[in-house]
Amino acid sequence: MTLIVRSDTPMYIPSTPSGTTFGYIGLEYDYIIVTMNPDSYWMFDWGDGTNTSWLQLEDGQTSITQTHRWNSPGMYQVHVKFRSETVPYGIWSDALIVEIAEFSSEDFPNKPILRSGKIQGISGYEYTYSALTTDPHGFQVCYRFDYNNEIVSEWTPYVPSGTISYLPFVWEKPGEYSIRIQARNLY
Repeated sequence: MTLIVRSDTPMYIPSTPSGTTFGYIGLEYDYIIVTMNPDSYWMFDWGDGTNTSWLQLEDGQTSITQTHRWNSPGMYQVHVKFRSETVPYGIWSDALIVEIAEFSSEDFPNKPILRSGKIQGISGYEYTYSALTTDPHGFQVCYRFDYNNEIVSEWTPYVPSGTISYLPFVWEKPGEYSIRIQARNLY
């Protein structure tokens, strides 16, 4: 004789978390789950032996976002676990496979150059400078300027590789300053 036991509650399998599937060691990446279950709990398992504590939606939210950083290159399986009163032991989602690599020189934009800008000026007046670089993979790039007066600009908006970005600046005090530029890509 065979006995089949069924639950009155349909089985709920949580969705796979969303987030980047490729990254680099030491950088933080965001992962998200979307849920309409305010009375449930969620746990992210990062595939590297670590996980979050149990998380719950806050009032008015429909998603939970968590940030993680891997310290070794490899392939990692990121899961979320769902738990509620009707599923007290929890159910795991399918895995999101995340590849984490080490940086190489080809992962960065080429050294940026200062394209234009005044080499002499008057303190208190605005001057615009421009920067240019390319990225070996064609990724979008952004820039920031170090004006050598203890002020580093915010990052410019991302532009296509090989596109010039412009940023104005006002020196408050007379002096001799060296301008440096830093570039980063979208990834």
